[in-house]
Amino acid sequence: MSAFGLPHVLGVLVLSGLVASAGCTAEVPTEPTGANAPRVTGVTPQAPIASAAPQVLEIRGEHLSAGLSLTLAAPDGETILVPPSEIAALDRSSFQTTVSLGLPGPYSLTVRNASNEVSPPFVMTVVANPDQTQPMVSGVVPSSLTRSTTTQRVLVQGANFAAGLSVSVVDPDGLISTQTAGAVESLTSTSFELAMMFSKVGTYSLRVINPSGDTSNVAHVVVGL
Repeated sequence: MSAFGLPHVLGVLVLSGLVASAGCTAEVPTEPTGANAPRVTGVTPQAPIASAAPQVLEIRGEHLSAGLSLTLAAPDGETILVPPSEIAALDRSSFQTTVSLGLPGPYSLTVRNASNEVSPPFVMTVVANPDQTQPMVSGVVPSSLTRSTTTQRVLVQGANFAAGLSVSVVDPDGLISTQTAGAVESLTSTSFELAMMFSKVGTYSLRVINPSGDTSNVAHVVVGL
């Protein structure tokens, strides 16, 4: 036995454990993710085509168990929750479900087992339908602004934007305005800049309208003080 004695050794071990715990506190996940936590390894089809119509996905992975649920975070920030009742053909390494993937862009998938263990995110890319003419908004950058009485610009990203489009805007008070050519800058088929005044605190809702009359999904910009 060392000259320091057993009590000293035990004290060092206990102290080391406390230091290790303290050092890891910020990185400990809020959900249990042990050795049997689920993991998504692939999706079929690998690159689904954006469509409002429901389509079947096969999710492949590890440690998948009865009672699991699936969450998809869409490109516009909306969350799609697939409950256990909508999971089919489930075994330890795969399952199927039917979802609507209306927007092109990256979707983040996570699986939660009935034991409450959650998988790391898996990113699936949904591609735009080349035959689709309806405009789609996949994101607005930045999605949050500070209130101002001067013009600010946001980048609207998506697909099927046509020359001559307009943007219908609902402000936090519910008032509707239409932003036309003068407010739409640097237009391409996949993006444009919207220049307008965001003078009220709250959520602005944006919808793109092509000259054909086709309209997009709704995107949001949050304005703070």
